[in-house]
Amino acid sequence: MRDPCCNCLQIAQLVVFDVHGTSLPLTDATNPGGRNPPGEEPAKALDGTPTTKWLDFHREALECRLAKGAAVLGKYMLVTANDCPERDPIRWVLEGRNSAADPWRVLDDKSGADQPMPDARFAAHEVVLQLTGGHQPSQLPSIERVLNPPEEARQYSSVWEGDAIGQGHARSMLDSPQGWSAGQNCVGEWMVIDAGNVVRLIGIVVTTRGDSGTWPHVADQLVETLRVEVSDNGVAWLEVSAGLDTGLKPSEDSTRQAHLRLPTEVRARLVRLTVLAWHAHISLRAGLLIAEEEEVGLQPRDTAHEIVLQPDGVSGTAVGNGFDTVGTFNVSGEFKMARLCLTKQYVLGTGDPRENSGHAVELRLIASELHAALPERSAELLRWGAPLGVVGFYGTWHIRTRKYSGDAEMCLWLPPVPVVIGYTITQTVTNVQTVQSVAIDTDGDGKADTMMQQVVNQQVVTQKQDAVVGIQMQNVMGALPQSRMDAV
Repeated sequence: MRDPCCNCLQIAQLVVFDVHGTSLPLTDATNPGGRNPPGEEPAKALDGTPTTKWLDFHREALECRLAKGAAVLGKYMLVTANDCPERDPIRWVLEGRNSAADPWRVLDDKSGADQPMPDARFAAHEVVLQLTGGHQPSQLPSIERVLNPPEEARQYSSVWEGDAIGQGHARSMLDSPQGWSAGQNCVGEWMVIDAGNVVRLIGIVVTTRGDSGTWPHVADQLVETLRVEVSDNGVAWLEVSAGLDTGLKPSEDSTRQAHLRLPTEVRARLVRLTVLAWHAHISLRAGLLIAEEEEVGLQPRDTAHEIVLQPDGVSGTAVGNGFDTVGTFNVSGEFKMARLCLTKQYVLGTGDPRENSGHAVELRLIASELHAALPERSAELLRWGAPLGVVGFYGTWHIRTRKYSGDAEMCLWLPPVPVVIGYTITQTVTNVQTVQSVAIDTDGDGKADTMMQQVVNQQVVTQKQDAVVGIQMQNVMGALPQSRMDAV
């Protein structure tokens, strides 16, 4: 609040946008624990009208839901309300979650410093989210799994008896018979685990020292509290948890593993576990708890979309581009012997983030008269806009990635081209009557003695030539113009 003593909080509008700048409708606004006067309920912050507002005398959180489901946010905007500026928020935290069962995760933390909210009323303050680093929750369906990197992917601050990594007291994998035992019992001893690539880290898995060794009660050697930090380069470290209690107890089953969830999901490659408290001796076996997108099989789509494709019959290549419900894509490949072998490469960050991972789709097609090749699907082709007799390509698409696995049939055809196939000539005959005045010389003196009116009938013939336009199907065997309508 601008004035910490102010007894209420107000916002005229909250607007959120995806990474392409498209506003995302919000719904189901609530204000748990709040108290709102009539006409200034939480829904007023989402109604698209800056002259209304949400006001809360208890200054609690505003919660709402994306009306069309999960999306990756690119920015958000707060609009000041009509009343005194002292009621405006100047520090806040934006959080998100994929479902009501998930914990809230910080998307943007503005609690550390005053934000420059405008003094003007009904004015917008826009915040662009920086979600490319370690704070972006995935919007994709996920499964959790334990990652247990090999011994050579681990480093230690010190090792008992100076054992080499992978030997003796420098074996910290979860299934190690020993464990990592520090060379000394001091706060600040650490272990670094390299995941091998950037992962979605949601927690760590820890257990006590193994039962091997000659010392009595070796399983009593354990770590009680850890600080968790992450990094992509081993130089700059981000603290994720200042003090994470392991819950490990002396003399318990050394095979029991404790799954410890972090306050928020982070993306990182290196994870540093720093010891803050221990029992008997600093000893630890550890792994990473990560989230991965579910392996899904794509289903055939009953949809059609346009693709601009430029095949070259001389060079035997084809290039193009287009967009569909997944995202924007580029196309390249071969066009030889009436066959198309193409790669459809999606552009990451476009379309639906739940489906577009920047992946590639392989297309294998052969030229054919589509209705004749697919008589059982003729009605579908007509509905999609492919007329009878249209010549195109028929085949399959294939995807094999970590997130997607599937294939289905598809066809591609060209729009019919109107051409002149002949002419019609229309002849029109019109009867025209004209009245003419004729001079009469009755006495032969060469002078007109009287005038006579005479009706003259004439026929006027006119002709009109009209072109007859027909539909010519494109010849896919030759050099092709730009084609469209990729039906999948």
